[in-house]
Amino acid sequence: MIKALKTAWGFYSSIITLLLLLLLLLPGEFLLNKTPVCRSIDEDGVSCSACGLSNGFVSLAGGNITEAQNFNFF
Repeated sequence: MIKALKTAWGFYSSIITLLLLLLLLLPGEFLLNKTPVCRSIDEDGVSCSACGLSNGFVSLAGGNITEAQNFNFF
């Protein structure tokens, strides 16, 4: 039982580590272009709080802390 837990922990830790590295290594424009257009932007042309979060996380991953703060209006 403990061996199975260690194996599962190692597997999921590896997957999470790879995903985090992938997010840090990919350019932000690639990540933002792969996400669907926000309904708020599509209908009203106004960014919502989730848009600010998405853009903020991409900016943080690129090391741009001040730019990330500017995306969050709420």
